[in-house]
Amino acid sequence: MNDRIVRVDEHVVVACRPQDALSCLDGPTAIAAWFGGDRSGSRTTIASPAGELVLKRAHEEWLPDDGALLVVGTTGDLWFRAHLTVRSVMLPDAHPYLHPGTEIWAHVELGPADRAVQASAVIRDVLRHGLEHLRLELDAS
Repeated sequence: MNDRIVRVDEHVVVACRPQDALSCLDGPTAIAAWFGGDRSGSRTTIASPAGELVLKRAHEEWLPDDGALLVVGTTGDLWFRAHLTVRSVMLPDAHPYLHPGTEIWAHVELGPADRAVQASAVIRDVLRHGLEHLRLELDAS
């Protein structure tokens, strides 16, 4: 917490192709739904046992061909920058063969750090829960 920002990184690797993952994550509204987010206008509400946050989006960029979503905004007196990316990885099998897989990675930066403890706890919970739901849906292994 000595940094001026707090970083939250969570990811999951699933045994499917990126195209299959992107069929579930086919835009900002669908992505928010996987993480329990309720979108209304420029606001998204997220909740976890750690609390509730209303995220006000100032900028949102959906890049479906690149499997990426970028969101910039505020929550209360904090600013945030967040992105979700979907990328191809290779998974080892019991033999020396490799199989296609997909990494879904969420990264959030919040500031200022000294006021971001509660918000980062909510965001971490929401990301972990959403990624677990995606793993259960997409993991073909």
